[in-house]
Amino acid sequence: MAANMPYIPGIIDQALAFDGEDDYIETSGFRGIPGNSSRTCSAWINSDSKNNMSFISWGTNIPGQQWLFGAFGSGQLSLYSEGKYINSTKGVLDNQWHHVAVVLADDGSPSIDEIKLYIDGQLQTDTLANSDQAINTIASKNLIIGAYYSTPDVISGYFDGLIDDVRIYTTALDSYAIADLYFQGRPGSEICLLEENDLHYDYNDDCRVDLTDVAVLSSLWLASTDINDLSGLAQEWLTKDLYSVPVIETVYDDDMSSLTGWTEVSNCGPAEIGDDAGGIRVVDNAEVGQVVKMYSWWRANDIQTNQMNIWKNTGVIIEADTKYAITLKVSLDSSNANHRMVLDIQYVDSSGIWTTITAPEIVNIASGTLGFQEYTYSFDNAAVDAIGNPIGIGINAGWNNCQIDNISIVRIK
Repeated sequence: MAANMPYIPGIIDQALAFDGEDDYIETSGFRGIPGNSSRTCSAWINSDSKNNMSFISWGTNIPGQQWLFGAFGSGQLSLYSEGKYINSTKGVLDNQWHHVAVVLADDGSPSIDEIKLYIDGQLQTDTLANSDQAINTIASKNLIIGAYYSTPDVISGYFDGLIDDVRIYTTALDSYAIADLYFQGRPGSEICLLEENDLHYDYNDDCRVDLTDVAVLSSLWLASTDINDLSGLAQEWLTKDLYSVPVIETVYDDDMSSLTGWTEVSNCGPAEIGDDAGGIRVVDNAEVGQVVKMYSWWRANDIQTNQMNIWKNTGVIIEADTKYAITLKVSLDSSNANHRMVLDIQYVDSSGIWTTITAPEIVNIASGTLGFQEYTYSFDNAAVDAIGNPIGIGINAGWNNCQIDNISIVRIK
């Protein structure tokens, strides 16, 4: 590895900046995947260079024995093996981050023209292979990132730009797995997993057949279209294979070290001093630090009608077709099996009226359970009236004793 290669913010974590002159990384003792074994290589890359450059390479510079994954020609993604190659027609050197991947599946006699190339999670169906050279890579040199051996003793093809999250698998990942790798850096994206010619009537290449394609077909009517096209389009109507994964985001997080923003209601009986004082307050807990303690102090001759509640408008706006998970940690007085806590998830309308989204959830931890227990309550497909309004959280401890820590809301789209 060249000295002083800087780390900078990347897509997944930190990326390495290669200067295109003498920077590269050589692995110690790992010489790549040999022979015709299945494999997948992937990385995030960012460069605007127009030079031939290597991302990942190993083997010796003999056709079929070299495995060189990089960008060649006018920046096209390529798997190169000493004069034999398969290229994409799409370029990847445009000063933007791209996820690139190459996949070889061992079918007994894998060759260069069977290799699959992916850009930003999408299989490249428009490729050019100049050979059906059999793949039989040789483990002669250590694997190199950011360059390759052009001769047994000369390193060339220095990468000029940023590389992040390099991965090498000893298996041929499928299109869904490649898409998942891309989604790690670009959550919320959609990828078309249909291969070339799967949809004959997807005229605008958006991975679905819908009214837009009907409009295109209409514009072609009687020019280059016949009645059979209507039948074919009908068969593919609304067919699609768009793949995406949920976007999971923490949208609210309260460590409960303060009651700021919470509304308190308490009539918990005669107040005492010290740890047994009734009421709602922040205390230090030896297990987790500061928490909100809701403690009902009462004497044997008191009527057990004490109530303790805290409420808060979290400000998290409820969106349509979205799931929410509310998590909190609770410690109940385990000496009394009847002690419990009620969690009420509501929405707050513009008039300040609170309305329960679903039935309140009861947290009832068995007697003898010690310490904090994590509890999660989730909901989706909220009522139409709730959409566009913020989530409100209510905690009712009644006359029970409990401590509350770490309340968070996760949004899943």
